Amino acid sequence: MLRLKQILDRESIRISEAAKSAELPRSVLSKILNNNDWPKKLPRAQVEAALQGFLQERGLDGTGCFEVVAPDRSNGPAPVSNEVEANEGINMILRKQRLSANAKAHFGLKRDPFSEDPAVADDVFLTQNMREIYADMESAALNGRFIAVCGESGAGKSTLRELLESNLLGHNVKVIKPYILGMEDNDAKGKTLRVTHIEEAIIRTLDPSGRIKQSSEARGKQVHDLLKEAGCPCVLIIEEAHCLPIPTLKHFKRLRELKDGLRQLLGVLLIGQPELEDKLGTGKKDVREVVQRCELTHLQHLGTQLPAYIEHRFQRASLGSAERVFEASAYPAFAQRLNDVTEQKIRQGAETSTITTTTPMLYPLVVGNLAVAALNLAAYLGAPKINADLINEVMK
Repeated sequence: MLRLKQILDRESIRISEAAKSAELPRSVLSKILNNNDWPKKLPRAQVEAALQGFLQERGLDGTGCFEVVAPDRSNGPAPVSNEVEANEGINMILRKQRLSANAKAHFGLKRDPFSEDPAVADDVFLTQNMREIYADMESAALNGRFIAVCGESGAGKSTLRELLESNLLGHNVKVIKPYILGMEDNDAKGKTLRVTHIEEAIIRTLDPSGRIKQSSEARGKQVHDLLKEAGCPCVLIIEEAHCLPIPTLKHFKRLRELKDGLRQLLGVLLIGQPELEDKLGTGKKDVREVVQRCELTHLQHLGTQLPAYIEHRFQRASLGSAERVFEASAYPAFAQRLNDVTEQKIRQGAETSTITTTTPMLYPLVVGNLAVAALNLAAYLGAPKINADLINEVMK
């Protein structure tokens, strides 16, 4: 195998992440890493440059990374060859569903209870975990804390952020949000968000008519002075923070050092998918100064609150109780079928074993898509209610 594989394993970097950055299929990169088998249709120099760039963005030394080395068996079985692929996320993504006219008529529904985003605070369903994370987010805004919120797609991160911004209208708080359209963690895939962009966002928020200083030193002083003169709490909110490049993440330590005596001038709220946690891993030396200062929180799935969530959506849509549509047996079926299943085969000598990891995916967006698909199928079959068998049929 290549030394690059050892580097990725040591830094807990997934092969799929490196493959995406280099614009390679995961299977192709797996062949390169495990068997030194390079694609015939791509110049090797081009692929090497892309992978070297991936390492450099994370502050890693790629010297000799394409040398062939013996697999390290000191800590357990060697990774599988390219012929055995990991099965990643087989149930994680469900296509957006549209409630059919037939389903509306069959169940007497005036509208789709899962189609509309919350419009007022009472529309937001909050588990205990979500309440605790919301309190942390609000504290970042009001008390200058440094919080990172990680959660799967559809877990409710943006909803909590929107609720926070709505509630902050009643407080004297300056919310700073750099534009993130097209943001990626390297310039090959999109536009990287740099610390200069964050400084510009702070200046435009606190002094809309002010002229942005050109030199780095003058601009830094301008930001510091504006934060001291703001006269109110200031919070920097960055969504899709998992797309932040490592160099920008490292600068958050310096942003946190902008104080007026002992008074913290800027709260920071990072919101992103689980890849953000990977970038803020405790083993990553290049971001250790940020890891030691950032409070990492996780948005959990609905769990036992699933029935209450579905009931809440029906009530907010003025559709009566969900009990007239969902049998009790449907809810355990949701939990059994909505899982992200990852299988990894490992080989040690002549023996091959499989490690299966199952992660519950009972997040609002995924639940809503499955629920609507079940409503449509039940109407098609003429079923009076949605039960476990019908949920299982949808997921076949």
